[in-house]
Amino acid sequence: MNLQSQRISPISVQRANTEDAPMLTRLAIASKASWGYSSEWMAEASVYLQISTEYITRNPVYKAVSDGEIAGWYGLLLRDDTAWLDNLWVAPAFFGQGTGSRLFRHAVEIARGEGATRLELGSDSNAVGFYLKMGMQITGERLSEMGRTLPLMGMEI
Repeated sequence: MNLQSQRISPISVQRANTEDAPMLTRLAIASKASWGYSSEWMAEASVYLQISTEYITRNPVYKAVSDGEIAGWYGLLLRDDTAWLDNLWVAPAFFGQGTGSRLFRHAVEIARGEGATRLELGSDSNAVGFYLKMGMQITGERLSEMGRTLPLMGMEI
C-alpha cells in the first residue's frame, strides 16, 4: 500500500477582527457537533456558541489561519491576574494537526503578556484529556447553561 504524506500548511495565529464573527460561530458549532451530540441538543447549544462583534472587540480573540482558512480560534477574558480561556475551538478538518495545542500555547503567551499568572476554563467533558495534556488540572465543576455538570480546570502560568 502506497501512503502519501499529507502536506500540512503552515498556520499563523493572528488577532480576529469583527468580520470574523460569523465564521468563528460556525466553526465553534461544527467543532462542538463533531463530538456526536444530537441535532436537537446542538440546536439548543448553538444559542450559547454565538460570537458577537462586541465579544471580539472587547476581548483578546485570536484565530489560526491556514491557506486563508480559519483553522481554529480562542477567546480570553482577563480578570486581574487570572485569564479565563472562554473559547478554544478547532475546525474538524484540522483535528490532529496540532492546531489546538498551538492556539493553547498562544493563549498562555497572551495571558502572561496581559499580566495573568493563572489560566482557568470550564471544559466540555470531551476536551478534558486535551487540557490535561496541556498541563491543566481539574479544580472543581460548574453547571453549564445546558444543565450539564462540567469540569473547571486551571493552571499557573
